[in-house]
Amino acid sequence: MATTPLLTSDISEFMEGILYHFPKAITEANRPVDFYHLLHLCRMYLKPGHKVEDKQHHGHAGKSHYFDYISDFGQKVFCVGQEQNMLYELSKLNSPEHVYRWRRAVDYHEAGIEIKKRDFHEEDPHSLLDIRFRKGVMEIPCLPIDDKSSLLFRNLVALEQTCPQVGDDITAYIVLMSEFVSTAADVALLAQKGIIVHQMESDEEVSTLFTKLFEYVAFDFRGEHYLKSLYCAMEAHYQSRLNRWNAWLWHNHFSNPWLGFAAITSAFIVLCSIMQTVLAFLSYAA
Repeated sequence: MATTPLLTSDISEFMEGILYHFPKAITEANRPVDFYHLLHLCRMYLKPGHKVEDKQHHGHAGKSHYFDYISDFGQKVFCVGQEQNMLYELSKLNSPEHVYRWRRAVDYHEAGIEIKKRDFHEEDPHSLLDIRFRKGVMEIPCLPIDDKSSLLFRNLVALEQTCPQVGDDITAYIVLMSEFVSTAADVALLAQKGIIVHQMESDEEVSTLFTKLFEYVAFDFRGEHYLKSLYCAMEAHYQSRLNRWNAWLWHNHFSNPWLGFAAITSAFIVLCSIMQTVLAFLSYAA
């Protein structure tokens, strides 16, 4: 696109106005100047501003201050077994039999992965596609949805499908969202977290929107797309029996501080009873 620097700057500023409600890593100081289509420029504003880390952190997410000391103690006791378990789960992902697919948001939540909105900071800006997973917490930038969103994303996916040289970041993101929010319950969970802010008539309509966006789209799940390391880290966390057990304890016992205190007290009483029985036996044997 042969244009003057002033014109490219004006076009970029115009695009920023169109995408004002989306988080963007591009600032006024580094506006794009080399683009050949408005869709290409739009994609540049939405694409990941940060490379997804190859080594994700798999630690169990802290839930609240009163549970911190319990969580820390559990991590110290089980850390060796947890690391071995995570490495084993990661090794299974390389198996030819493994089916690559994202799980529902509700499923990840029930497996102990904390899902939260990624806060935007001017000193370290991120784009819509900058999703990260650290220490058992998945952070997703805010996604505004309205009746024009489908048209925007469909055109961006079409650009990547017809011009593979630009990459497949938008397509990878749509693949994630089409499976991540495949039901109204998933949309409701993300809306509750402030991640999805929509103006549709129902949560089901948002779910259907992403499902239709992925129809007839060619995508290599096993390819080197930008979300692959994120997928592997989250799938290993999901498959870990220890993480799922910790999540079950949290959801069913420790989410209420009084229930957590009662469980600890009961465990302490049982431990004392066992010690008392062992000491009585040793004293009788002596």
